[in-house]
Amino acid sequence: MKRSVILATATLAVSLFALPMFATTVPSVNGSNITTTVVGSCKWITPLTMAFGNYDPFAGAATTQTTSLNFKCVKLTAAGNTYKVWFSKTSGNMLNGALTLPYTLTDAGNLALPTTAGSAATVAGVAGLAGAGYSYTVKGSIAPGLDVTVGAYTDTVVSNIEY
Repeated sequence: MKRSVILATATLAVSLFALPMFATTVPSVNGSNITTTVVGSCKWITPLTMAFGNYDPFAGAATTQTTSLNFKCVKLTAAGNTYKVWFSKTSGNMLNGALTLPYTLTDAGNLALPTTAGSAATVAGVAGLAGAGYSYTVKGSIAPGLDVTVGAYTDTVVSNIEY
């Protein structure tokens, strides 16, 4: 009898110890445990860079150059969203110290570049193409026959994107 009581006690102890190992779990729902925020932004892929090359004051025609500025933007909220592009100036003087060389900038249709957010050129988005990119053409011109001094001339034009 003593053996059966010990055996019964040992069986009961093992049963109580093993019970938590075979317990069932109750599923619970936990929502919103992975989050992120997409921030609207644009970045220049090819900023406005215009190199006229060598200027010849004796040439009979204007020295011209065409370039494209390219940018990518995070998609806004709807297909067909638009972005606006404008510039700090539509003409100016490249400088070499105190020396100047005037130039003008136009868009692809030979119209003056927009210089304010209110007059900005609208660039349409491409629906469904994340980061497909956008392009805007800028043409530059230096008039022929200008009496200028030899040297390297530079200027800065700021390009803006509104999204």
